[in-house]
Amino acid sequence: MGASSSDELGRTDRTAQISAHLTAHGVPFAVHQHVAAQTVADAQARLPFPFDAYLKTVAFRLKAGGWVLAALRGGDRVDYRALAAALGVGRRDLHQMTPDEVLADLEYPLGGV
Repeated sequence: MGASSSDELGRTDRTAQISAHLTAHGVPFAVHQHVAAQTVADAQARLPFPFDAYLKTVAFRLKAGGWVLAALRGGDRVDYRALAAALGVGRRDLHQMTPDEVLADLEYPLGGV
């Protein structure tokens, strides 16, 4: 099922907002256009670069409000306790977001963040 032009426009606007924020804070970055890959196996089969060169993003909601994006190498797993400690919250204060929550809150489909 293809994205509607309003969906594409929303993602373009969101990408522009994120890019502007990173630029304003002096963070180097590159935007890579690619098809959505929802699993590690999917990414290995569909993405045009070596397995050890790609990142995945895992989205979390904080119990107190807001969200956190954790970027990891493709084969790595989130250490929930270490992530919570780095954020200064308890492990129970982190909730991994569902695909529907990612789409609703971040306006990106799973595999596209």
